[in-house]
Amino acid sequence: MWSAVSEYQLWFDELLEYEGAHGTRSACHVLWYGSGEGPSVCLVGNFDDAIGSSTTNAIEGAATAVAARFGRDDFRLIEWFPRDRGRRFVEVTLSPVPGTEVEHGTVTIGSGDEAHTIRRTTAIVRFADPRWARRTENELAQLLGEEEIRDLRSFAGLRGDYTPERLFGSTGERLAKSLRAHNHRIIDVLDAHTKEWTDR
Repeated sequence: MWSAVSEYQLWFDELLEYEGAHGTRSACHVLWYGSGEGPSVCLVGNFDDAIGSSTTNAIEGAATAVAARFGRDDFRLIEWFPRDRGRRFVEVTLSPVPGTEVEHGTVTIGSGDEAHTIRRTTAIVRFADPRWARRTENELAQLLGEEEIRDLRSFAGLRGDYTPERLFGSTGERLAKSLRAHNHRIIDVLDAHTKEWTDR
């Protein structure tokens, strides 16, 4: 299961938005490791100051966003919690299930009775039935290599450092502010509905 010598290299280091609970939006740090053989490894990092739902609480949404971003569903998904000693790394196995077709637009060729419309759609893969397995730092080092573990420690920094603003600058700051504002609006609406039902 775990390779003795790592062939993996970091291909992408990004900020990823995904669907949280009850219409909220969330974000995580995505590190995509590829190799010449075997499935890619996708590590999703949970920021110190969480934005929306953690990857664990919205793992299907996080996995769906990863699949849509990289155009594949055959990756190994590992959650990373830099401040949680008990479960710092957790590998998640999910089952891909048929998703919905998303239409990106239409093109009409010809005119009148000869017109032919082509719809551009993409099937969004969804995931279900998550199963979690804790992984040690040593196991992850065997998989990805010691250098990658050192890089993760550098990304995490000191307590409170692991934020979109520090890692992604103004881009991370804008997205974090936008998602937090969106989530505050959603929570206000949910609170209003809850109050309405409890007052009856």
